[in-house]
Amino acid sequence: MNAIMWAIGLFSTLIGCLPEGGNENVKSATTEHKAVTLAPVDTVQTSKLLPPVVVAEYDLVALELAGAFADIAQRNVQVENDPLYKSGRRRFRGYALNEVLDRLEDFSSFSTRHHSLVWVCADGYRTTYEFHSINGNGGVLATGLTDTEGHAWHSYKQGKRTNKQRPWPYQLTKLQIVSTERIAMRLSTPDPEAHGEGERLYKKHCMSCHSMNLIGGIMGPEMNVPRNILEYRSESDFIAFAANPQAFRARSAMIKMRYLGEDKLKKITGYVKSMSARKVCVTAMGCAEYADGLE
Repeated sequence: MNAIMWAIGLFSTLIGCLPEGGNENVKSATTEHKAVTLAPVDTVQTSKLLPPVVVAEYDLVALELAGAFADIAQRNVQVENDPLYKSGRRRFRGYALNEVLDRLEDFSSFSTRHHSLVWVCADGYRTTYEFHSINGNGGVLATGLTDTEGHAWHSYKQGKRTNKQRPWPYQLTKLQIVSTERIAMRLSTPDPEAHGEGERLYKKHCMSCHSMNLIGGIMGPEMNVPRNILEYRSESDFIAFAANPQAFRARSAMIKMRYLGEDKLKKITGYVKSMSARKVCVTAMGCAEYADGLE
């Protein structure tokens, strides 16, 4: 395998998370999530201890370096509408996802109804899949392109960033198994009738980069704790920034969200604002301890 460069491919859908090279300080693979001695407290809602969200974690880089996937023959897959390079049809090479998952200790023991998959990337991007999305054995963990010398990745440009030699986001490092019930405890709007659609849109379009109550990606800022973003930014500015970040901040890596349209952006804004009444921590120190408890 060339430089342990991985992308996720599910049912002809690929999400890039590609390491640039080996890791000299890789921790050993584990399927047991280390719990915090003192669980963080939800001081706003219930004042009850909240259980850990992550119930298991697999270090894919460590497993790869240990040779766990050495006997898996790589395969080619053709994607008709490539979401990485956005160039139409493209052929990728990689491991069959079901064969990789078969080698993860106790993976088959998790209830598909009560758990989800979180793919963790070194650049802070995290994307969540329901278990049903990997049914049918159609997924591929792509390690490169089929039709290039050495299966190398083509250069790639994200906005005005310098061309890279791998798609963005990149550096897939871990797979986490998370409890959907425990996630819901932290992400559900206090007013589902008014903001349920906004919650769905946020989870689909925003959460991979922006965490809510410290659940989600860390490429962009946290939205709710210790202060909700709409406690110090107007709703109109929030929507305008989301629609065109570069108009506010030069070299912003955030993509323009105006493709969603004003109505959907308003619904997302309503959900974000509603979550100010459902915080898992309210101080900087409390949030730092809480974040440590999630890892």
